[in-house]
Amino acid sequence: MRGDTQATHLERMMCTHPLFQSYELTLYPVAVKRSSLKKIAEGDILLLGLESMEFLVWQESSIVATGRLLHCERSIDIDSSALPVNMTELHEDKKYEIVKCSFGQIYSKKLIKHRKLDASPLDLTKVTLKSGSKNIARGRLVNVNGRISVEIIKVEKK
Repeated sequence: MRGDTQATHLERMMCTHPLFQSYELTLYPVAVKRSSLKKIAEGDILLLGLESMEFLVWQESSIVATGRLLHCERSIDIDSSALPVNMTELHEDKKYEIVKCSFGQIYSKKLIKHRKLDASPLDLTKVTLKSGSKNIARGRLVNVNGRISVEIIKVEKK
């Protein structure tokens, strides 16, 4: 009986003190017309205008690092010093909404410049389109005329 109590207490303690920090891995956000987001349907293509797989690493609502996919491994090289300048230019207004293409959560003890993050648990071909904290749609990355784009697979209920 006493062992069950200690085990339960230890489990609760371990849940409140995670070993690894959780970060969200996304592509650079894009501004999309609100009217286009309302009409989004399965099979639509969202042109992102990106030429390479450059990532942003978010912790809650702030960007903590940028990264680039290494070709030979399924890992991401982190560059925490070069925060994107154009992020300040992207802001929501009446006509446009900022959309993030999220790959999911990655875990690391500490983000260090030029340290590799393991991206093998993530499927880097599937993304979730998010606006704020709301999921808009799920999709997959496609190549359209040498540019990275997202093909919509499933639209979340509005």
